[in-house]
Amino acid sequence: MALNNKALLINPGNEKGLILIRRLVQSGYLITALSPDIPNSINTLGQLEFTNPELKDSVQIITFSNDIINDPAKIIEATNLLQLPPQEFLFSFNPTRDTFAKWDLNLIYALTKTNVVEKDSTLIVVGRDAENVPETENKALQKTMTNLYKMFKDENITFVDLTEVGALPGDESYVVDTYMHEVIRRSFKVKSINSLVNIYKYVIYHYVPGFLLNIVIYFQSLLSSLLGCSEKSKQD
Repeated sequence: MALNNKALLINPGNEKGLILIRRLVQSGYLITALSPDIPNSINTLGQLEFTNPELKDSVQIITFSNDIINDPAKIIEATNLLQLPPQEFLFSFNPTRDTFAKWDLNLIYALTKTNVVEKDSTLIVVGRDAENVPETENKALQKTMTNLYKMFKDENITFVDLTEVGALPGDESYVVDTYMHEVIRRSFKVKSINSLVNIYKYVIYHYVPGFLLNIVIYFQSLLSSLLGCSEKSKQD
């Protein structure tokens, strides 16, 4: 479990966003939820105060005027994002619906030029706010995501595109499982493979499918527990 890791969520004012916030807090994350001042989004985030009052000390909600939504520099200034410590996890729910929108992607790009994103360690993931996006808008989004992936790869920034992972009403929890798999995967990232442990982590990070990561964690914890019991028995 992460211990006071930091996560910045962009545009999380939707059902998947609420679930992701809860899951991350359960995993030990402190959350900054950044949302444009749009009634539906703000009202959705406001539900947390009543459904999960225990999250109050772990979630900070920051809003900004819709008038500056297309100016990342003004968003950063208005919301004091540069006061945040480096974030281990940065997630955005891309707002493309009937029209292609990339204000969140522009904001992410701007943040990669600040101390909020650490190139060697921050995990950046982009999912989708809406389902059933028209094909033309979806193609525009995918083209932009491909370009960002190539750009960030050259800059040694971990960037994961999950905008193709969708959900029917009621399936939001399963989609968030996919998001959380990437959070788990991040814990296996190593800078070098100079030991057996690092080789083990490298293989898991690069080759194990997301749905198997929880099983890996389970057996890893079980093995650690058994080894601990064995060592204690020897000492007794």
